[in-house]
Amino acid sequence: MASAGDDVVADEIVDLQPRLYRFARSLTRDAEEASDLAQEATARALGARRSFRPGTNLRAWLFRILRNTYLNERRTARLHGGPTPVSPSPASIGRTEHQSVEHDVLVRAELRAVLEAFRRLPQRYATPLYLAAVEQKSYAEVASELGVPVGTVMSRIYRARQMLLAALAGERQ
Repeated sequence: MASAGDDVVADEIVDLQPRLYRFARSLTRDAEEASDLAQEATARALGARRSFRPGTNLRAWLFRILRNTYLNERRTARLHGGPTPVSPSPASIGRTEHQSVEHDVLVRAELRAVLEAFRRLPQRYATPLYLAAVEQKSYAEVASELGVPVGTVMSRIYRARQMLLAALAGERQ
């Protein structure tokens, strides 16, 4: 029988779905695969919610489940010769009434270059950068979710930014 605490955890897990999907999208780089991954991680988290320790970081626990699910699926696909995630073209950016077409084209070109440079980053650098820059998590939260020391997170984010800058500078020459 489920306790009231289990129901609260389940509700919080459901509330985190948009962030969970965005993190899955950053890992898979594919909307459909990200949706499947987020659903699988949610199902696993809901099934294991009794093992969650109240007072700890639920978001870190949930993101760890998603990340481990992703890594396990990739490992299994590699072992069995299955498909690996495909990187689709960048999502289109909507134009508001107040922007000119020229401005929209420039913004898309710049964002596309950044997105493509980000996609070329090794996963060990891309994930901490995504969590810190897009999800706006502290270095301590990122370290907790990835299971690495804070210093490692800081150095990986620094290196990721340096790699992005170098890649973008190389495209402009």
